[in-house]
Amino acid sequence: MWACIKFFISQEFRSRSCECLLDYCQSFVGDADSIYILNPTTRQYIILPKPSHKGVRNWPNLVAYGFGFDPVRLQYKVVRIYRQEIHDDFHNYKSEAQVYTIGKGYWRSIDHVIFHFRCSGYGVNLYGRIDWLVSDANRKELICSFNLESELFESFPTAPGYNKENCPNLRSLGGFGRCLCVCDNNADTHFEVWVMKEYRVTDSWVKQIVITIAPEYNDWLCDEMINLVKVFDDGEVLFLWSEDFLFLHHPVKKTLKRLHVCDGNFLASAHVSSSFSLKGFQGEVVKVF
Repeated sequence: MWACIKFFISQEFRSRSCECLLDYCQSFVGDADSIYILNPTTRQYIILPKPSHKGVRNWPNLVAYGFGFDPVRLQYKVVRIYRQEIHDDFHNYKSEAQVYTIGKGYWRSIDHVIFHFRCSGYGVNLYGRIDWLVSDANRKELICSFNLESELFESFPTAPGYNKENCPNLRSLGGFGRCLCVCDNNADTHFEVWVMKEYRVTDSWVKQIVITIAPEYNDWLCDEMINLVKVFDDGEVLFLWSEDFLFLHHPVKKTLKRLHVCDGNFLASAHVSSSFSLKGFQGEVVKVF
């Protein structure tokens, strides 16, 4: 049994604004997934039904998720990517996409995607799209983008510096304000963050942050995946190391501070406090915790 807890940082950083109205979390007991849509401010939540098929994850078959807002149809959607291991002459995996529109009450299968979605495959929601860091059959790293309006997938090049010989590949996709970013923790000497200044424009990738791994940080800054959680107004950046702890870095002041918020095995997400009521979604059973 393994539990995953979504940790909303505005509960601890009340004086700083956060990025998203709603979020979802999932918990795993054995191989079963449970998905919740919630508003932490109103304490309302919805439990989504399990997909009618492919509802169970079982290694090496994995599941990735995304959550976003369709600005044309004015709908919230959850995207579920079920990655199944197969063996043929061309690929050793296939991914099926399923969409749940909040208020509709059922999952729809929409497409098959020939990409490798990683274990920590939480999509980044920007500009009416959800993006994931993926690999193709040749182990080339790409960004896979799902259009929430058209419900079609596209791909575009990732940030520089990818080396397919790295195993595991310690790169993660995040949001740097209103820009995509890639956090790269593969080097032994430093950790870096690449930012895509213009969305989907390959030439706009810039190296925004470089943190040199000094001896006093060797025991906790290297050898694990690092995810960017939030960029604050003063430029300070909040990161999550693996699923164990949060740390703050100020690129100008060159400060680095580990935070002691809670014990390990949690995920972190930013959000904006809102009185938005989930009871507006007809057909959904809304509960209060």
